[in-house]
Amino acid sequence: MATVTKKVMAAIETEARKNERLYKNNLMRLVAKIKKIVMEESDPADIVAVLRTLSTSKEFSKVIELSVRRMITGVSVAEKRSWRMAASSSMMGKRVYAALVNQTNNTAVGAAINEIVANNSRLIKTVPSDLALQFSRYAQEMQMKGVRPEAIVAEMQAKAPQLAAYQLRRIARTESATAATALTQTRSLAVGCEWYIWHTCQDERVRDSHAPMEGILCRWSDPPSPETLFPSKYSKPAGNYHPGGIYNCRCIALPVIALEDIKFPVKAHFNGKIVTIGSLNEFKERVAA
Repeated sequence: MATVTKKVMAAIETEARKNERLYKNNLMRLVAKIKKIVMEESDPADIVAVLRTLSTSKEFSKVIELSVRRMITGVSVAEKRSWRMAASSSMMGKRVYAALVNQTNNTAVGAAINEIVANNSRLIKTVPSDLALQFSRYAQEMQMKGVRPEAIVAEMQAKAPQLAAYQLRRIARTESATAATALTQTRSLAVGCEWYIWHTCQDERVRDSHAPMEGILCRWSDPPSPETLFPSKYSKPAGNYHPGGIYNCRCIALPVIALEDIKFPVKAHFNGKIVTIGSLNEFKERVAA
């Protein structure tokens, strides 16, 4: 099984951060759009109205979809690095990697990409509508206190870009990693690779609950819950997920192309528990049980 050194993980993280940064920069164009429409209004109710309208506008939707698809393109390029590593030391690497390359028109991969685009678009469209709801409540509260409309408008105009930028940065940070894992999972299952090795960046920034996951064999159909497996006062339970499936996670899933590539003994996740498997036969017996 291909090993992932700290140097390799650093290169992967650099690529991931580059994609995240480009995605964030594209989304910041939406902040400029929000700022522009808010600055053109002089009444609190009108600001709320234009923000609600923006969420459903065709122009806004087109900009969002273009930004998301650019992110997916970058993620797809970076994801191939993981597959090259997995294929490089596998007995079946050439065959499986060839099948992977021929997946250009694979319907499962295309469907996964479309789902990622749809999910990201929905998230981004909630930003102006959330602002509209927040500003509507704020305006009502200030009006009851006797604050003049122009003062309310000034506060809205100052806060809108800041609040929108905060939400969009968070989306860029989380969703680019989630997209990478979703594509890896889809491609894995499309070529019959049901297992992956969880790898961390192996540095001081790794979560307490993720550090022990380094090198653990996991199944796509059975995502682990690191915070439950390795409790820590610094980590709250976050459910079951794969690498990159939680905010700020920099871990990756390295596909297992052939079970024969696994070097035993190995730690593996089975039904909410981490167990040590001594041999391939033992592993197959446990899977079949």
